[in-house]
Amino acid sequence: MRLLKKWLEKRFYPSQIFDSVSSIPLEQLKQQGIKGIILDLDDTLIPQNSNEISIERSIWLKEAISNFKVYLVTNNRSLKRIQMFQTRFNIPAIIKAWKPGTKGLLSAIKQMNLNFDEIVMIGDRLFTDVFAGNRVNVQTFLVTPIQKPKFLKWVRTLEKKMIDYVS
Repeated sequence: MRLLKKWLEKRFYPSQIFDSVSSIPLEQLKQQGIKGIILDLDDTLIPQNSNEISIERSIWLKEAISNFKVYLVTNNRSLKRIQMFQTRFNIPAIIKAWKPGTKGLLSAIKQMNLNFDEIVMIGDRLFTDVFAGNRVNVQTFLVTPIQKPKFLKWVRTLEKKMIDYVS
């Protein structure tokens, strides 16, 4: 049982957990030597079914962009939606990333031209964002999702049980 717990922890447990992306202290990240942030989009920065970003998340994102290399890596396939967000914040993005696959993250890391220990992956999903970030050996931050769509309810329940089990 102990080996299973270690195995699950290595793959699925985030480095840190936050209530919201806007509650992540950017100054503290700088002090820790973080230079790059890879961000999920849906339910991390904006609701999955909306293009509106809250004032708090917008302020946080603008500050992040001015102090770090920031890249969006999203499984979202809506080019129009992503381009609108990219244009508004002047931020590069990889769409259709197929997380927990690592290709999208590795591409962003290569574009950032940073070491893995200088990057954090931030997202709202344990089985996609955290798992992908852990697979490429970057720090991973799990945030509470902005919305909790009913079709993901069973996944969110399983994610919570996983966090509780390995912590």
